[in-house]
Amino acid sequence: MCSASSATRTGAYANANTPCRRGPRRLSPCNLGESGAAEFRNLSLKVSRLRPLKPEDAPLPPGFVGDPWSLEDAARETTPTRERICLNGLWGFRPVLSGETPETPPPPGDGWGWFKVPGMWPASAADFEQGAQIVWRSAWVEEREGDHRTFEQGWYRRRIRVPAAWTGRRIALEFTMLQTHARAWVDGQPCGELWYPGGSLDTSGGRLRPGAEHELVLLVTARPLTATRDAFMAPDRVIAEKATVRLRGIAGDLFLDASPSGARIEDLAIETSVRPNTLAFVVAVSGLDGRPVRLTADVTRPSGRTMTFRSDPLTAGPDGVTALTLPYLGGGLHFLILLPDEPDGLAALERRMTPDGLAGCANLPVRSIRLTLPKFRIDPPPLALSGTLKHLGMRRAFDDPPGSADFDRMAPRRGGDYLRIAEVFHKAVLELDEQGTEAAAATAVIMALASAPAVEEIPEVRVDRPFLFAVQHRASGACLFLGRLADPR
Repeated sequence: MCSASSATRTGAYANANTPCRRGPRRLSPCNLGESGAAEFRNLSLKVSRLRPLKPEDAPLPPGFVGDPWSLEDAARETTPTRERICLNGLWGFRPVLSGETPETPPPPGDGWGWFKVPGMWPASAADFEQGAQIVWRSAWVEEREGDHRTFEQGWYRRRIRVPAAWTGRRIALEFTMLQTHARAWVDGQPCGELWYPGGSLDTSGGRLRPGAEHELVLLVTARPLTATRDAFMAPDRVIAEKATVRLRGIAGDLFLDASPSGARIEDLAIETSVRPNTLAFVVAVSGLDGRPVRLTADVTRPSGRTMTFRSDPLTAGPDGVTALTLPYLGGGLHFLILLPDEPDGLAALERRMTPDGLAGCANLPVRSIRLTLPKFRIDPPPLALSGTLKHLGMRRAFDDPPGSADFDRMAPRRGGDYLRIAEVFHKAVLELDEQGTEAAAATAVIMALASAPAVEEIPEVRVDRPFLFAVQHRASGACLFLGRLADPR
């Protein structure tokens, strides 16, 4: 891009013989009239910007000195068994460009710029007044994207030297607020993913090695988890509108965390009672690998006498979720409920639920509880299955290709008239009320819920938030019905 400095232009112009004003002029082929030529006197050119012909990384932002990825002065929290280091600060950053398919991280030198963590991606010019950070883009990215400043996906990159003292510990990335999904690579190898609102992403197991320096790359996608959301216009009026994401990107603090490997206590609370000799320990344990563990507590009285208490065997269960089953008469089936701890935890539970996880709930230990369940009926519209059945190989039954359907033993052909399957529908209905559950698919199956006698002083579980449910076969762990209740009100 160049600018021309001089005063007079001569030649045939479509806008008559008006002379130019003095000052910089942009050269263009317009307004040259019939002659197609223009003459300039005292012409000087000044380069205003160079157009990059190949990808190149941007220099550090103005005023920044030193190594942006050094952990020497990073904030730390340290205990005898744990430590975490804050990774906030300047990261290499590169928006996913138009037309790109982000499958593998871009290499260094491929148009990386800079961005601060935590920081909110700009969605519009007004966002800078509400806390959005400046994206320092490379000249090559600016050339390709122009003034387009909004994007839904971006790459983060930095180098990390893991402390040598972390040998034998579990190493993880801790996101305090992520909008809305992140995939991670260590030295070019994928090492996991995480969803909104954040949490722990385990990077141990040979990925981040103590005493070594690694390249960490994150691909963050900022898209709403659902296409629409409910907007409450008045107490009696709710409308659905397009869902959007406001605080986009890594919008909270980011930490590199080291904790003991294996089973570990994450939290502890002691509940006392006015009743004599009553003491309860509420312990959050993580890292269980399938083997049962016991917890031991030593309580010392003022007299100096020490009493030792041991818990029942603890085994791993779904993290952040309460799993309970209600047996049906006969004992072969039960009604399974998976209740997330958080009111908005249903989506995260669905993403990490696996067939093995469901099967592991088939033989939960028997325990009496006081349960509060909402009444509900799920009666969705019929589901068309012809496309699925054709994909599985049943094409001839649907007369594909035409004339291939063969049901002559049921109804013999008469010229061009013959029998074929036009469509297959499946419909499932499930209802829960005070009498139990009723479930049906194709043919009705009615099952009565077994009732348990009331027991005093037993735990209470209130199913008052979105949850998953299933009618499960206990012996095999197979789910005959599987569904979700998004609004238990």
